Amino acid sequence: STLFAESFNPATVQGMHILTSQSVTPLHSLAKIVHIATQGLIAVGLFATLTRRDRWRIEPEYLAVSLVFFLINIAGIAVPFFASSLNTSRLYHITLILLAPFAIIGGIALYETVAGRIRAATALPLMGTAFQALSAFFVVFLLFNTGLIYQVTDDSPTSMALETSGDKPVFNGKEVQGARWLLSEGNERPIYVDGTRWWLLLGFNPDHQRYLPANASLVEPGSYLYFGTYNLVRDSVRIEVQEHAVTAADYTDAGRFTRNQNRIYDNAGSVVYYR
Repeated sequence: STLFAESFNPATVQGMHILTSQSVTPLHSLAKIVHIATQGLIAVGLFATLTRRDRWRIEPEYLAVSLVFFLINIAGIAVPFFASSLNTSRLYHITLILLAPFAIIGGIALYETVAGRIRAATALPLMGTAFQALSAFFVVFLLFNTGLIYQVTDDSPTSMALETSGDKPVFNGKEVQGARWLLSEGNERPIYVDGTRWWLLLGFNPDHQRYLPANASLVEPGSYLYFGTYNLVRDSVRIEVQEHAVTAADYTDAGRFTRNQNRIYDNAGSVVYYR
């Protein structure tokens, strides 16, 4: 069956694709290692709690639900199309709500094991106690998770709150006005948008919108093309292609799609073409 034949296959398992794909920069690769290490601490923490229930005093109900959440995380990197149905990032952060305490427990248990066998480890900077070591680790985790470290180093920033100049699903009034005009005047014809502007039109009428195809010749005749501010300023569009459970995205020249098209609306922040 597909469940067993495609298990751990990066082409069908979104979580495994994220783990095995090449990061855009070395700093993003380091972030991946930090997140994997956090999951490792959670696994150790769950094991320590199961084997020493009297010490950690976790309620059985909480432990049972946490084990289910941990299995959900494992399914996200093992079961085909499971993580992609929810989005791997969303799945990961939801499960962390319950699993986070076990990262602390796992860190303490791991520190005590290492310190008990290698006394010299406690002499290292920030390694005097388990709480010092964990504090240092989670400061690094926080810097990566908030995107602050990418913003400070200008290394492909990821935070919408900190980095507003990139291509993010955050839209200005002119873009909203253009979308509203198009949906009121569009006569229910197909509307083509790139991957980011898709989310804007989704709030109006998703029945007629289409993703821009990688091949411009595949745009249907008698259809509309909607561009937002980013498309106009950068002369670029985001092309997204779904390959099994993985979405591949790239940017290409916007001019490829506007040749031989009529500009029927322009408010200096959004443009509508008709073909």
